[in-house]
Amino acid sequence: MPQISELIDFVFGSGHEINAGQMAARAVGFFFITLVLIRIAGRRSFGQRSAFDAGLSILLGAILSRAVVAATPVVPTICACAALALTHRAMAWLSVRYPWVGGVMDGDTRRLVNDGELDKQEMRRGLLSQEDLAEAMRQQGDPLGGPLKEAWLERSGKISIRQSSTRDARE
Repeated sequence: MPQISELIDFVFGSGHEINAGQMAARAVGFFFITLVLIRIAGRRSFGQRSAFDAGLSILLGAILSRAVVAATPVVPTICACAALALTHRAMAWLSVRYPWVGGVMDGDTRRLVNDGELDKQEMRRGLLSQEDLAEAMRQQGDPLGGPLKEAWLERSGKISIRQSSTRDARE
């Protein structure tokens, strides 16, 4: 009867030479490992879509892919990814407790329009054109039908729009 290590080698392969079935088995295995790592990192790692969170996604994908194709050993790869996931979680924890850490990690919001007045300096700092702002307005629709009152460049990179309503006009 084969030993467990022989069975693992048969299913997942070892060394740098693996066949298509072993690569497929590794891909499925790493899919579940990735789910565990994402749970360790926290929901925000894929929900917020900030630069901080995108960095984790890119690094996890790059590092894990090397183990799937047998370019790096499995155990050190998992250890490296677990360290990244734990670092991400620790930094997210710190950013909740210390707002300045969140500012360093994710940046700050920028007010692009205030009371209908375009802040060209903030637009330049956010690397946005007036067409970018117009696009955001088109994408969010025109539910109130009024002129633009406020616009913000959020930490996620999205633009939030607030239009004047008839109620605002009366005030």
